[in-house]
Amino acid sequence: MISNADVRRALLIHLDDLNSVQPEELLNANPTTIEDTTTVNEMLRLIKNSKFPITYLPVVSKDGIAKGIVTFVNLIKGEL
Repeated sequence: MISNADVRRALLIHLDDLNSVQPEELLNANPTTIEDTTTVNEMLRLIKNSKFPITYLPVVSKDGIAKGIVTFVNLIKGEL
């Protein structure tokens, strides 16, 4: 998974030579995720308590299989 923040972080490290950025430096191997049984209140609590802005949350099964994604806009619009 790659977010805007991951791209910015990698680019800032290599400002002197942007061509030296390696693809693996862009990857977030441990993203913040939610399980497919997570409630809206639990999602909002997670976002509120996060140290960094969360604009989307990958949804995974208990086995870690990707199921989808919830965006902050989905939460605001009540599209869950």
